[in-house]
Amino acid sequence: MSSVAGTVAKTTQPPSDTPTFLDAVPFSRIGLLLITLGYAPAILMHFWNLWSKEQYQYFPFVIAAFVYLLYTRFQQGNPPVPTRGTSLVGRYGIILAWILLATATLFQSAWLAAVSLNCLLATVLASIAQVRHVKNLWGIWFLLWLLIPLPLGVDTRVIVRLQIFSSYLSSEILDMLSVDHLMFGNVLQLPGQQFFVDEACSGIVSILAVIACGAIYGVWLNRSPIHLLLLIAAGAVWAISLNVARICWVAIAHAWWNADLSTGRPHEMLGLFLFVMTFVALVSTDRILAFLLNPIPVSDGEERRNEVNRLVALWNVVIRFGDPSHPSTRISQSSMTKSLPSKTRFGQRRLGLPVTFAMMGAISVVPIFFATQTAVGSMQTANSFGEDFLPVQLNGLVLTDFEQMHRPAQHELGEYSKVYQYTDPDSGLKYFVSIDFPFSGGWHELCVCYKNTGWNLQKRNARFPSVAEDVEWPIVTGGFKRNHEFGYVAFSNFNADGDSLSPPNDLIFWRPWRRLRRRMLKTVSSRVFQVQVWVSNDQPLTEQNEEMADDLLLVVRERFRARFQSY
Repeated sequence: MSSVAGTVAKTTQPPSDTPTFLDAVPFSRIGLLLITLGYAPAILMHFWNLWSKEQYQYFPFVIAAFVYLLYTRFQQGNPPVPTRGTSLVGRYGIILAWILLATATLFQSAWLAAVSLNCLLATVLASIAQVRHVKNLWGIWFLLWLLIPLPLGVDTRVIVRLQIFSSYLSSEILDMLSVDHLMFGNVLQLPGQQFFVDEACSGIVSILAVIACGAIYGVWLNRSPIHLLLLIAAGAVWAISLNVARICWVAIAHAWWNADLSTGRPHEMLGLFLFVMTFVALVSTDRILAFLLNPIPVSDGEERRNEVNRLVALWNVVIRFGDPSHPSTRISQSSMTKSLPSKTRFGQRRLGLPVTFAMMGAISVVPIFFATQTAVGSMQTANSFGEDFLPVQLNGLVLTDFEQMHRPAQHELGEYSKVYQYTDPDSGLKYFVSIDFPFSGGWHELCVCYKNTGWNLQKRNARFPSVAEDVEWPIVTGGFKRNHEFGYVAFSNFNADGDSLSPPNDLIFWRPWRRLRRRMLKTVSSRVFQVQVWVSNDQPLTEQNEEMADDLLLVVRERFRARFQSY
């Protein structure tokens, strides 16, 4: 008995020449260091951008899950199964990664650099697959795409629409429960209290956080691709449902028990409870999907005689496609060392390619350094504006309120806003004067921002009034409508030196061009400041109302710009 056990132990222990994790990486240590230096500036900026958006603050858990699953499953791996697809990824993945990083360096796009890094890691994983069969390797790689927001601001538009949808569902449920309320866009008005639904799709029950949780859970359990996609879709539905529940609970607690669950510790506890409920619902959904997505058993005899029903065969093919748990062939342990990737191609003897990665990293740091130097003084000037900067009475209007707003970095409305509320003593109409900053990449088209928040643009005009001899400072105006509300905005842009900016043509409304233009002008126009006057009413605005907004902008924008030019 002991001899049998000893024989089994000897056969199950890996041979001494089994490759380590670093052996599987197709770069030398020096090559890895150079590539890391090449990606570091852009990836750190990408992570900073993610952290500045509350709905993406789950990303450290995704990174931890990727590292843990890859390392542990590499240690538990078996001899590999060589495939042509894996070798193609290893051959062309690094070329694609280099091209994407070069493009990211040219346009200073941290997002594109992150995509490039994912392509490079695909090359590394393809190399690992040649020396060790890691279970669900490409499912683990899929987790990295949770760190890449949807391009062209699609994620922001989706979040805004989900907020509006959550607000609508919540309002319908509150009507059924006879809770007195009014819902204006994302503002919930209760008797004596006003709540914002800005956080309905962010925070601890963020729909993106639940999607990430479902993806990690599915990859950990080695679910098939179709199972994983359905689980992610179910997670999105559960997240929306429980966010609606959170809005309703906040309203009900205030209406029935006069309790405030919108801020502080009660709000955090409510969010944590709903997150736990979301995860329980996600696990239950996974169990249901595991039952429903089982392949239909087929005997070996039926399969050999080709007597399997075609629908059954098709179902089994679809369900088993990419299933990590489906049995596959193995090659002998001796062949494992023969398929070790050659480091001489990228690393130990040839460092040319890693050096070019490092050079691109160094190039990407230069514009960031100079942009930081020029931005310090202008930001200090803009942050110095206080309530007393504008007069109490201006153009027949009276200053009635002042607010300083601080949003996440790179917010589409600017990280900072100084908002002065002027009221018409005759009509009671409120005009909001705001300086918003900083923006980068040239002209900031405010009409696009209002469109993204649900306003429908009815008209847009650009005028070039003279502010001095042979000097024109353009002003852009826009008329909006949303449900039964009417709005009007007049705005202008200037740079950190106080020089006016000119608005581009209507092509600025095409999202791909707007993003590309911003990238191209990011270095030459790293800090842009915006002055706007906004007025809205439940009745159509008159020409006099619009002229008042225009005149108010002409006065206040010169005051703001003069302060910049005096420094």
